[in-house]
Amino acid sequence: MANVLLSNLPTYTGNTDGVYVVMNDSGNTTTYKVLKEDLIGASGTSGTSGSSGTSGSSGTSGSSGTSGSSGTDGTSGSSGTSGSSGTSGSSGTSGSSGTDGTSGSSGTSGTSGTSGTSGSSGTSGSSGTSGSSGTGFNTIETPATSRVLVSSGSSTNQAIAVSGLTYDGSTLGVTGGVTSTGAGSFSAVTVNGQPTTYGTVNPTVVLDTNVVSTSVNGGSSTSPALTILTLSIPSAGTWRLDAELRAYVLGAGFMAAAFYDNGTLIPGSEYFIAAGGVTQSGAATGQYGGFMSYNLTTTGARTVTVGIWSTTSANCLSSDDGRTWARAIQLTPSIAIQATATGTLNTDYISVTSITGSSANYGPTGASRDVILDTILASQGITYNTGTGVYTLTAGKTYRITSTIGWFNSTPGYINFNWVDSSTNTAINGITITQANNNWSTSQIDPLTADFIYTPVTNQSIKMRVFGGSNDTFALIGAGDSKVVIQQIANTFSLTTISGLTTTGDVNVGGNLNVTGTGSNVITKVTGSWTLSAGTNTVSFTVTAGESYVMWVNGNIPNGIVNWNATVTLSNSNVPVIGVQYGWYYLAGNALALTSIPSQIVGTAGTISTSAPTVLNSNTFTFGITNNSGTPQIVYYGYTKVS
Repeated sequence: MANVLLSNLPTYTGNTDGVYVVMNDSGNTTTYKVLKEDLIGASGTSGTSGSSGTSGSSGTSGSSGTSGSSGTDGTSGSSGTSGSSGTSGSSGTSGSSGTDGTSGSSGTSGTSGTSGTSGSSGTSGSSGTSGSSGTGFNTIETPATSRVLVSSGSSTNQAIAVSGLTYDGSTLGVTGGVTSTGAGSFSAVTVNGQPTTYGTVNPTVVLDTNVVSTSVNGGSSTSPALTILTLSIPSAGTWRLDAELRAYVLGAGFMAAAFYDNGTLIPGSEYFIAAGGVTQSGAATGQYGGFMSYNLTTTGARTVTVGIWSTTSANCLSSDDGRTWARAIQLTPSIAIQATATGTLNTDYISVTSITGSSANYGPTGASRDVILDTILASQGITYNTGTGVYTLTAGKTYRITSTIGWFNSTPGYINFNWVDSSTNTAINGITITQANNNWSTSQIDPLTADFIYTPVTNQSIKMRVFGGSNDTFALIGAGDSKVVIQQIANTFSLTTISGLTTTGDVNVGGNLNVTGTGSNVITKVTGSWTLSAGTNTVSFTVTAGESYVMWVNGNIPNGIVNWNATVTLSNSNVPVIGVQYGWYYLAGNALALTSIPSQIVGTAGTISTSAPTVLNSNTFTFGITNNSGTPQIVYYGYTKVS
């Protein structure tokens, strides 16, 4: 055989059992053929791997080869692949005996068996100990008495005590705005320091009962001898001033009183309390009582006092019996519906006095019967005629009527008068006022006060009228000693400032709603009608250009119906109107026939229109309607501005 390199020989891929291998002896003197099995010994077949479980026992050692040359160590069988858990594979069979030769060296140890199956799970460990407690709620920012706590944000352990939100156990105080999305019920609500329309509006009342009872002798109306009562009026407004006075006057002099505004006499408020020199007996000797009243309008906080003067030693009695006091009641208190909607309480009132008096002969049959005062001091909502003495009251309003009238009579006597309807001279209250000379011995009759409540059913004119007396020689005292104050009670109110008003309910307007602003959020509705003559008619209505409207025409008579509606937006009056319109009439009856509708409305839903027909006054919408009924008929139209 020619010399051939091993690398050039083909690779044998068949069964190698019984194949001979060529080899030399150790001295390279003889060449032999040797069975592959004699050379390396046949390896036992590998046992199949046991499934995972307990460790398999070591395979048995292969039997020793036959004597002969020592065979090389057999290679270890490869480990079987792991299988499912099961019993250990059986030991491999012993290899067949080699040919005789020298004893081979001991084979290497077989590889270890596969791992056994995992052990069962151990028992659960004992529970861990609890974690330490959290920090909890531990911080209040800006704390102060009565403040309400609110969340500080995302923190779960701190809060803020809000300065503008307080609660003292009975009153919740809020500084700033309040927004409510639900309903609520309150017995009284105050907004910006003012009562609201929910509940009773309570006017401010100032009272002084701590009379100074020092005796005086002297002074005058412009410079009183003594200030006996003081009222601190807190704010601007119209105030009713009342004073009940009880005086002690002995001798032949007199005592008078008046109201003073920051120390200055309020003209017309003077009041003649008493003339001394009256013959009396018992504990009441020299004691007089009287009531004075005046309506004062202030522009701010004022100090109003009651001052007295006298021509003899005299003094006002203390208030132990509750008869000497002064009071100021606010007639026009501010109110608030919301912080942005405020106004004043509408109180009708009038204050009238007699400055010059009257020397006319008053009496049961005298020339003068109606009591006429000559000077209006203040008034609102009530009219008075200084020529006739007639006051005009409004139906349904409730009034407090207070009159204090002084008389002069040169002879002893008495006089009776009351309040009557000016047209019928019928008494309106059933009260008879009787005044007389004290013990019929002096000419001066001290003023006597009548005070009552009256509600006219219809608009009514009233007056005071003399209807009885001892004679016809009484004269009316002037110098402010005779006066009338009429004041409305149970008042209504009006809003004078609305910068914003929020409501979650309906707003009902009895008349027109006029908006002086842009009115962008106000829907304005206008309605009208046309009277159609028999035959053909051309009718129209005109709206303001530059706005959007919903419009309609509606006519409905026996056998005749015409309907039209449109939604339009106008720009300039010389370009078309964009929108959509529909018209219909009842053809079967034909009493009304819609013959034409406005031509300036252009546009198709879902498209952009560039139509530009020639139009004039596109804000005037014109219709042709034929009236076939034979008589004039009314057709209604209207539009609502929505922009």
